Amino acid sequence: MMKRLPLILSLMALPGAAFASPVWSSNFEAGDLSEWTKSQMVAPDRMQIVTDPVKEGARALKVVVHQGDDPINSHNDRAELIQMTNEPEGSEYWYHWNVMFAPDYPSSPKWQLFTQWHQNGLNGSPPVELYVVGEEIRLRTGGNEGPVVWTTPLVRGQWLDFVFHVKWSSDPGVGFVEVFYNGEPALPRTPAATQLPGDVNYLKMGLYRAREIAETGVVYFDDIRMGTEMADVMPTAVAGGPPAQDPGAGSALTSGGSTGAPTTGNPVPGGDLASGGAGCGGSTTGASTLPVGLAIGVLASLAAFRRRRAAVSVPARRTTRHRAG
Repeated sequence: MMKRLPLILSLMALPGAAFASPVWSSNFEAGDLSEWTKSQMVAPDRMQIVTDPVKEGARALKVVVHQGDDPINSHNDRAELIQMTNEPEGSEYWYHWNVMFAPDYPSSPKWQLFTQWHQNGLNGSPPVELYVVGEEIRLRTGGNEGPVVWTTPLVRGQWLDFVFHVKWSSDPGVGFVEVFYNGEPALPRTPAATQLPGDVNYLKMGLYRAREIAETGVVYFDDIRMGTEMADVMPTAVAGGPPAQDPGAGSALTSGGSTGAPTTGNPVPGGDLASGGAGCGGSTTGASTLPVGLAIGVLASLAAFRRRRAAVSVPARRTTRHRAG
C-alpha cells in the first residue's frame, strides 16, 4: 500500500479528484424508509424519521422496541429494516454506519442485537451479528456456535461510528472481518466464517432482542453505506475533519465464556425476500474527495496496523446453542 502512496497523492492533488461511490446507501434524508427493501415492525411509530439527534444531514432513524413487539411471531421482540444486499460467496465489501443508544437504553444480561447479516436459508443465528449484552457490544461470526471476535464497552448518548470490512465465505480460511471504530483501527483482519454453506446474506438493522427484556429500547441510526473499497464508505468525520469522540476502540476477545447471544430464525420466507429484494441497487451518494494530509495519516496508520496484526491472537470463544427465534 505504501508503495502506491505517490500515485495516490498525485491523483488526489488534481482539482475535483474523487473516489468511487457506494453501491448502496441510506441516510433517511428522503423522510421515509424507501431506501430499504422492507421493514419488520408492529406499528409505524416503532420506526420514526427524526431531526434530532442526527449524525449527518438533517434526518436520522429512531427505532423503538417495547416488550411484546413481535411482528413475525418469532417469540422475541424486534423492529428491523431489511436490505437485500445478497452478498455471494467470495465477495468482499466495506460497510459504514452510525448508531446511538439512547441515554436510558436498558442494561440486560439478555442479548440485544442491532446489526446483522442474516442467511437467506436455514434458521438459527446469523453468520455475522453485532449485539449488546449487559454493558458490552459484541461481534460474533460463524452462526450458532461461532466465536465472539471483538468487544467494546457500551456507550449511551453518543454517536458510535462503525466501519466494517468483510470477505464473505463459509470457509474460515477464506473469509475475514475487520473493524474500525470511531475512526480508529479496532480489530485487525481476522479469519472468520462469515456465511453459512450454500447461503447468501442480507443486511438487517434495527433492534432485535430477547422477550424477557421489559424496558423499552431506543436506538438511532444514520449515514449507512456499502461499497467495494474503504473510500466508498469513509465516514464524514474521518474524511472531512476530526474524528468523532472516541469512547474506546474496544478489543479483540482473549478469554472464554458464553456470549449470551441470540439464535434468530429466518424472519420471512426466503422466496418472499428474494422476490421483493432490491439488491444493491438502492440510493447512492455522490463521490467524495479525500484531503492529502488525511490520506497520508490513514495510509500510515493502516500500514502500522497491518504490521502489528500478526502479533494479535483471537482465540475462539464458543457459544451455547439457543432456541431459534
